[in-house]
Amino acid sequence: MLDSNPLDDFSCSDYWLNNILWMDAIQEAWRAETLLGFNVGGQSKLDVLSTRLDADKDTQEYKLAEKVIWQILAHGSMQKITRGKNMSVSVQLGTMLDMPENAGKDQGTGTFAELLRYGTLHWRQKRPSLACLKPTAKGLPIKKGYLEPF
Repeated sequence: MLDSNPLDDFSCSDYWLNNILWMDAIQEAWRAETLLGFNVGGQSKLDVLSTRLDADKDTQEYKLAEKVIWQILAHGSMQKITRGKNMSVSVQLGTMLDMPENAGKDQGTGTFAELLRYGTLHWRQKRPSLACLKPTAKGLPIKKGYLEPF
């Protein structure tokens, strides 16, 4: 791995280790999947988003929607919405939201989707920091200039 330019003392490896935020993407951007499952497709997430806030609070559907949305709001940075066309077995949420029959389901008034949207805009989390990973160097980098032979 070419690491640095000997003319300016810049080390790519040192920069990578010390200056890049290594956010734990599973915890920060895929929170719904950690609760619903990674191979369930978009329907379960669409059901969560379209669940009404004034629905019967004792139903499994309501309890699951409440748990997922509050987990995203309290412990995640975002929720990644993918299309995954031709990349997964099941239809993903982004593709489902593009379908005419699902138009506006992620924007419904009085739904958990509205709560998620409102919460991300108006509330601040009280957790101390993002879930991060600590990168480690796998060995000493090769200190060579760009045009030096290996």
